[in-house]
Amino acid sequence: MTEKSIIGGYGEDIACIYLEDNGYSVLRRNYWKPWGEIDIVAKQKKTGLLVFVEVKALTAGDGTYTPEGNYSYQKARRTKRACQLFSGHFPKLYHEDVGWQIDLLAITLNKIPVEDYQTDCTINHYENVDLYA
Repeated sequence: MTEKSIIGGYGEDIACIYLEDNGYSVLRRNYWKPWGEIDIVAKQKKTGLLVFVEVKALTAGDGTYTPEGNYSYQKARRTKRACQLFSGHFPKLYHEDVGWQIDLLAITLNKIPVEDYQTDCTINHYENVDLYA
């Protein structure tokens, strides 16, 4: 495994815990198609909103790079395409009147291994980022 894949795995694990702690049910991880991938498929327990979550994770460094900076327009378009396909194949997972959205979780790992995400990480949760794709 590369360092990038290890950090990405940590990020996705932390994202799942964060989502569950904040009122989401994680339904699926790593839905992959040649034209795009969905890191996490979740549902808001309170509203039933289907949420596709893109996770970007980096280790804390000199502050030059941010996880958000790794979410490009091209990545957003590929992710949106994968989400449209997923929602078309699994229409029972969401309600037309509630719909679905794409969120971005940008995670900075301040230390590895992460023992407590609330103290060992910085998490920025951006909702409905599919508006930009």
